[in-house]
Amino acid sequence: MLSVEDEYPDRWDAKVEPLAAWVADARELEFEHPVYVNFLSPAEYTAAASVEGPATEEGDDDLADVVSQMRALGLVTGEVDLTESVNTLNGSGTLAFYRPSDKQIYVRGTSLTPAVRVTLVHELVHVLQDQHFDLGRNGDPEGDPFGTLRAVAEGDAGRIEDQYAAEELTEPEREAVAKDSEESGQVAADEVAASVPEGLTAVFAAPYMFGEPFVAHVAADDGNAGMDEALSDPPSSRVLFDPRLWGTPEATDLDVSAQVPAGTEELDSDRLGSPILYMVLASRLPAADALTAVDAVGGERYVAYRDGSRVCTRTVVKGRDVAATSTLEGAFERWAEVSPADTTKVSNDAGSIMLQTCDPGPDAEFTADGISARRWRPARPDAGAAVPAADSRPTGCRHG
Repeated sequence: MLSVEDEYPDRWDAKVEPLAAWVADARELEFEHPVYVNFLSPAEYTAAASVEGPATEEGDDDLADVVSQMRALGLVTGEVDLTESVNTLNGSGTLAFYRPSDKQIYVRGTSLTPAVRVTLVHELVHVLQDQHFDLGRNGDPEGDPFGTLRAVAEGDAGRIEDQYAAEELTEPEREAVAKDSEESGQVAADEVAASVPEGLTAVFAAPYMFGEPFVAHVAADDGNAGMDEALSDPPSSRVLFDPRLWGTPEATDLDVSAQVPAGTEELDSDRLGSPILYMVLASRLPAADALTAVDAVGGERYVAYRDGSRVCTRTVVKGRDVAATSTLEGAFERWAEVSPADTTKVSNDAGSIMLQTCDPGPDAEFTADGISARRWRPARPDAGAAVPAADSRPTGCRHG
């Protein structure tokens, strides 16, 4: 396999070229250049999709800090092998992925079955997105505010994938793809359920769960031009939670700041985003209450820090109005009530509500019902689209 330093190919792989031409036409964008498409054995594909664990003690500490932050937020409990979990999520049930870091597509197998063709269309859309809108900025708060880019990219690729299946596959081929997706999806779901915390699975699936309804809403009116706008200037993640906010003043978040306490070491500073904030709240509150609280958010900010040997977080939110602020404060207080003792504090500073929570450790006991991924799939029938199940799209591809 080639590295990012290698030149791009002069032309597409002959098996891929017709698909690339179809994608360029459907997406109304031209490829700046072809990319390498690597057709791999199952073992080679698994190796390509896997990430290596830390090679240094410092790297181990960094991963441990991430797990501590997730425990502090209620997303996971107990001991978690983050590298193993990520590799299981990346490889289980997937057929292909595009990696922006080396600008290449990786495919499981060598045959262009209908399922592989459909998945290649999805990944070729990611290539176009990367060449025109730079998917590599994903996760950068300056380049991708609120972490919305990944969700828009996945929703857009899923839209074109579905269009290809509807227009280019025969009915028997569509039935074969659906059957293959269902069977491989169940196998993948069983594998993931056996070894990956449900909270981590939900975080992995969030771009698929929330991206597709938003993209369907935007594309219905603005088509590819709307997708170009959303990819160029990703909006607040609140539009992923409620697509009706797109194009309205409420799509812009209020300014919020969060500072670590004096004398502590800052580990991270970012925005959780509405989908992750919902997952945090839904881990210890009824789903309807978590949904109501997130709908009240006008802006938010998140910081993580080390206080001595303990990893803690602060999530600061502002409501859209006085009533919304009261709703948020009440939700955070109820969340804190069922948290492990001496780990959580809620405060109100002139309308900025702060949830401060520390890692309770892997042996902590909870009084809440426990974490269930089913609680992280809110349906919004009033918005015109229900959020799909977490396993509805990731079984077909992985966008690396």
